[in-house]
Amino acid sequence: MLLHDNFLLDHIPGHIGWKDVDRVYQGANKALLEFKGVKYPNDITGKTDEEISPPPLKRIECF
Repeated sequence: MLLHDNFLLDHIPGHIGWKDVDRVYQGANKALLEFKGVKYPNDITGKTDEEISPPPLKRIECF
């Protein structure tokens, strides 16, 4: 099946990912994998955004 193999989705330049109701990734296209900095689809499947992306930088106060 083409959709299952991400053939069509991998040729779309936009970031496409799909998650379950618990916000856990079930899949993603190549553009999203590259954006998230992961190499293989299995590196994102089963994880949340918090597990994949680094935590936000804290604001540094300069005096």
